Amino acid sequence: HQRPVSCYRAMCDIWAKKLHPNGVLAVEIGETQGQAVKVLFEAAGLRDVRIHKDLGALDRAVSGVR
Repeated sequence: HQRPVSCYRAMCDIWAKKLHPNGVLAVEIGETQGQAVKVLFEAAGLRDVRIHKDLGALDRAVSGVR
């Protein structure tokens, strides 16, 4: 069951533009949301977007650089 990612879309719309050059946006995610949030970050113009795993090897966070 995929959880909605609309809150991450709103975060990207607001925060990606406010970051200083080379600033990092990072968010905690549900284990099934990594790829969808990565796509949102890339669409917002962030680069070096990465999905980070937790100690159980589940997707746990996404980060990107302005």
